[in-house]
Amino acid sequence: MSTPLNSNDQPAAIPSLHRTLGISLVASLVTGLFSAWIYFQLPEGALIPVHWNLAGEADRHGGAATIFLLPGLMAGMSLLFYFLPRIEPRRAHLLASSKAYRWVWLVIVLMIGAMQIPLAQSVLGRPTSPTPWMHTGLGVLLLVIGNFLGKVRSNFMFGVRTPWTLSSELAWNKTHRLAGWIFALGGVLMLLGVVLQVPELRLMRFFAAWGGMLVVTCLIYSYLVWRRDPNKAP
Repeated sequence: MSTPLNSNDQPAAIPSLHRTLGISLVASLVTGLFSAWIYFQLPEGALIPVHWNLAGEADRHGGAATIFLLPGLMAGMSLLFYFLPRIEPRRAHLLASSKAYRWVWLVIVLMIGAMQIPLAQSVLGRPTSPTPWMHTGLGVLLLVIGNFLGKVRSNFMFGVRTPWTLSSELAWNKTHRLAGWIFALGGVLMLLGVVLQVPELRLMRFFAAWGGMLVVTCLIYSYLVWRRDPNKAP
């Protein structure tokens, strides 16, 4: 949903972000209540896993109160996403892309909340690796970003920000359409890796290679488009 702009190119209102903030904070609250239920089930001196090795085994732990880390992170991320547009120099552009911004915001917050499920299983006596949950969430996030990236208008906080995309609308638009396809492909391949139970190390290597390809491709492509743009900023 585009936000109407006034004569100073500033959005008149941001009601869509108010609603998204409400949904995001409710999700944080629900996760917090779930965490409180887990907390009261824990035996005295229980330890909470906070890190897993490549074999999916917990190798670092925190105290019982650590169970509230994820809902706290969800609430913090919610507030961060809400207030970031207020300090964005191209605020009107960012809020004109609010549909994409809201979806990415919600998927990230919900992905963090979903990680509380394998954590709960682990601390309640059913050790579970969070890796498949993480990879599934990452695959979904990449698909969502890929779907919306081509519709994002130029700004300094959200999107593929190179010196050339930020100084050329043509380079921004074309680079984001290309990057959208790359993100979507990465999401599909990540989800296939989860379904086919590809070993974590291989998925990590794939993701590193995919990330490197994304960065190099966007840098080169945005520069080439920028060079051909007669309307680029000096």
